[in-house]
Amino acid sequence: MTPRERVLGALNGQRPDFVPWFGDLDYWATALIGRGERPQDFKQSEAYLDWNRELGVGFYLQGHFPFRAITEHCRVRDWTEGNLRRRQIETPCGTLRETWTWLPESFAEAPTEHLVKSATDLRGYRYFHENTRYEPDYDFAERRRGQVDDMGVVLCYLPKSPLMQMIALDAGVTTVFEIFSDAPEEFRKTMGMVRRSHDAAASIAVQSPAEVLMIPENLSSERVGRTF
Repeated sequence: MTPRERVLGALNGQRPDFVPWFGDLDYWATALIGRGERPQDFKQSEAYLDWNRELGVGFYLQGHFPFRAITEHCRVRDWTEGNLRRRQIETPCGTLRETWTWLPESFAEAPTEHLVKSATDLRGYRYFHENTRYEPDYDFAERRRGQVDDMGVVLCYLPKSPLMQMIALDAGVTTVFEIFSDAPEEFRKTMGMVRRSHDAAASIAVQSPAEVLMIPENLSSERVGRTF
């Protein structure tokens, strides 16, 4: 069986000849590009698929959201300062700002200033999601579908659930717990607004050329606990 047959067979309740092996080479590739050992467009090229073949690692389209977000009635500004990637969202209900810091030693970044810092940011956060719409962005997935052959599948991402959007990206687990304790109704109202926004994006992802869909939750029970 090919890597493609193995993973699709397993997902359809069949027994493959070997356990499907699909490694995430994205972070390694990012490091190679950062060191100048691969060209800047390496991950978008057919050479990336050839690399998976040479290593005997099944391919899946990693980290691709098949939609683009368009925010209206807000002033959104993105800029960089050295290793810092900043975003500021000005809404009629308040200004949100976040910072992600690039770590050159690990070729990765992490949030060092969250978009939502307390319950006072929730009105602006809701306004931002309420005024965000989505459009299909299928070109790359369609191109990959023509390239993947027997090496794997075209996998696209759905949005995170509202809870994990806040925990993993926009607020952090400590702030989420504080908001839930201090302003539970505001928290629930916010989760409902983000869910409606993400449902619109998810409906576009479901119609995409993806053969497999993933919700990139980063969910861990020891952090989220029984309450959530």
